[in-house]
Amino acid sequence: MGTSEMLLLVGNGLSMDLRQQFPEHLAEWHTGRPLSWELAHPELNRPLKELFPAAYDALEGYAGTDFERMTKLLEDEDSESKFPVVELRHYLVMAFSMYQRTVDQLPLSQWQWWQFIRGNRDRISGIVSFNYDLIVEGLAARAGIRLFTEGVPDACPALFDELRPHKALLWKPHGSLDYRPTKNSIVMPSTYPLMNWVFDNDLPLERFPSPEWTVPRIEADVVVPTESSRYRHFQWVVPGEQVVRAQGRRWGVCVIVGISYAPCDREEIDIVLTSLPQGAQVVVVDPSPSADLLQRLGDLQLEVTCMQRPPALGAA
Repeated sequence: MGTSEMLLLVGNGLSMDLRQQFPEHLAEWHTGRPLSWELAHPELNRPLKELFPAAYDALEGYAGTDFERMTKLLEDEDSESKFPVVELRHYLVMAFSMYQRTVDQLPLSQWQWWQFIRGNRDRISGIVSFNYDLIVEGLAARAGIRLFTEGVPDACPALFDELRPHKALLWKPHGSLDYRPTKNSIVMPSTYPLMNWVFDNDLPLERFPSPEWTVPRIEADVVVPTESSRYRHFQWVVPGEQVVRAQGRRWGVCVIVGISYAPCDREEIDIVLTSLPQGAQVVVVDPSPSADLLQRLGDLQLEVTCMQRPPALGAA
């Protein structure tokens, strides 16, 4: 794979692979079925289903998989501005915050993706993730990569960040469980069930640490699965896009991990793919790669290899 700088483009496939690695710990945490998780809020000591009743009452009216049910909710007339969808966004950030705390207790040293990132830490200079979770960020930090997100500062910089010798861009256009409006953006009390209906405000966001992830937040800015992003032109999304467009040609290697290339995600994925240099090496790591994704990569004249495991490691 040479010595070119590397970009990781990450989807839910990374989380699914982690579940296969640790089936005894993550059996109940299928990231493709987040509505099935039976969770109680750690601070409020109530089931999440009781804290977000409008969302669950609405979702119970639809049949199908979790993603199909969420899609049907979104497709209802004017549903995106209805209270059930607002609650659903809050449910997702709370549920994935609790999931991430479980992941953070796992011994990841034998996982193939930890070995890959550690082995390529001197080449990885960009990560684009469509996941709410922080799995790839955690691996990068452990490998000595200091991540920076244009437009989303750290409220509390990570311990030992200054000592990490490598640096990489992180762009999460669909939001993250550890993003919240800055404390000066909206000042009002918040709890669950929601008392105030706040959404779609183009506010400055900040990252914040694990102990605060499940504290009720005034606004949850995450894209619901199967939804086209409502945040494409928000101030916490645009700066990362600008960096990707401006610097994309530095990434002679792009490793795509478990991206479905669903129609609702293609606009942002294509921003990344069209920013790569012509002839860049693209490795699609997926047991069932999307035919549409492979077609798009071919149209862009990129060198494509499909694998079921991470590509050959760099120097450890």
